[in-house]
Amino acid sequence: MLDALQSILQYTQGANLASYLANGMLRDSCCYQFVILGEAAKDLARLAAPQISRHAPGLVRQLSHANKLRCKLVHDYRQLDQRMIWNAIRGNAPVLLQDLARLRPYL
Repeated sequence: MLDALQSILQYTQGANLASYLANGMLRDSCCYQFVILGEAAKDLARLAAPQISRHAPGLVRQLSHANKLRCKLVHDYRQLDQRMIWNAIRGNAPVLLQDLARLRPYL
């Protein structure tokens, strides 16, 4: 999960919404990393529930959001709004990265 988030943030470093929307390879690579992230989020929520509850309770909601985004990417891709992905990159990804890094020693 950390690798996927770091990749997303690295890929989009220096980008803005317009450059993100104009670059198909960038969009595709970020979406692929979000699929990986969402699948891992589902597993982590199930396998590490006690550790998450104890050390990062806010992470439960973030993991659920990551999994829902994965489902949207995989199953509803025809109706996908890339602005929603961009908002996840700029808003959710940095926070999730910090929370996962904080949880890591307890896993």
